Amino acid sequence: MIITGQRILGILAELRKRDAERIFVFATHGLFIGDSLDILSKSNITEVIVTNSIEMQNPKPKIIQLSLAKLLADTIQRIDLKNL
Repeated sequence: MIITGQRILGILAELRKRDAERIFVFATHGLFIGDSLDILSKSNITEVIVTNSIEMQNPKPKIIQLSLAKLLADTIQRIDLKNL
């Protein structure tokens, strides 16, 4: 889960010291409190990829949301058919 992004920024600095060329961040939930969306989108992270479990009010470049719709629909259907 990404809340403020501060931990990510600390890790980002360390990865840059080690000459990382591209940095991708993945999280299940992107809460993005305060100005964290702006900070992450302006950083030298290549992309931040999160699910749409929490709606983003102001999407930013480099922040990608993946839909959970198909996964949830398939799961509900399997439960309904008792085909776990």
